Amino acid sequence: RRRPAALLTAARRQVRTLTTTDELESLLLRATAPTDEPLAPAHVAAVLGALASFVRSEDVDSPANPYRRLLHRLWTKLAERDWRTRFKALALLHCVLARAPPLDGAILRDAVAAMSRQPCGPTRCRYFSPGRLSVYDASPRAAFFSAYAAYVLRRARAFTSDLEELRVVAGRASTLRTEDVVAQLLKARKLLEAAGACRFPGGEDSALVAGCLELLLRDMRELLLLYGDCLRAVEASGAELFQGWGREDVRVLMTLFNSFYNQRYRALRRRLERGAARLARDFGRRVPTSMAGGGALLLGDVGPRLGEEGGGEDLDLDFLLRAGSPGEL
Repeated sequence: RRRPAALLTAARRQVRTLTTTDELESLLLRATAPTDEPLAPAHVAAVLGALASFVRSEDVDSPANPYRRLLHRLWTKLAERDWRTRFKALALLHCVLARAPPLDGAILRDAVAAMSRQPCGPTRCRYFSPGRLSVYDASPRAAFFSAYAAYVLRRARAFTSDLEELRVVAGRASTLRTEDVVAQLLKARKLLEAAGACRFPGGEDSALVAGCLELLLRDMRELLLLYGDCLRAVEASGAELFQGWGREDVRVLMTLFNSFYNQRYRALRRRLERGAARLARDFGRRVPTSMAGGGALLLGDVGPRLGEEGGGEDLDLDFLLRAGSPGEL
């Protein structure tokens, strides 16, 4: 049974939904309504349609920036107490980040990064503060929500929509700056680790929560495929990409990336297949699991294809492991 305070909050929210003259706010209120139904595809399409009408502005600190206003409103929905609204707002944020056109995705990424350092008046904390990204109950879904939120926010800060930066690396690694390629691979590795930390609660029967798992699994599959494609592109580039680097430096770097992929690939694929089977069996949701072109990599030795041994600069692994900027792709 719902408590009187919760009923009052729901009533006020419904009144706001019906009376607001702001079309985007009304849409977001409807999309994140505290009901048991999952996030509606029609609502996602409507929000993306509204996004398409935004006048692009890179001034993400301006209160008038439409991208900032959208993120502000999604954050206030994420900060509401009802767990259903929180899950829907998080899923909607994930969809916006993943499906926005590339130029819009770049502005959203920059806006999330900037806002994360700034306070939000209504919630009395910084935007996207991890401490507020939790579900106020002791159910198993609370741990899943926190891990999924950490994944979505890491994705928001690391990549634009459709993981475009990784697609560029996979398609033309040899034409890019070495530091940018390495930075993208490091961010992909960290994002895969964040995806692997999301464990769907056993016994969960909410179609709303299952919808979030579906979004996560689709991302996980794409990440696995793109990460493998990027590693193959880097190894194929050989000396062209690593000009000026020492042979041993390159061997250490490629071992770092390849060993992670080889060690985690099977575990993440099992997680993908088990999650997809659970969604199909219990919720009738279909998630593709085919990994055509994927699979474990042999530990390549790029070093021998480089120039004179010891002729390059020392590899600053500490710098590379700290890399987190979007790069110049």
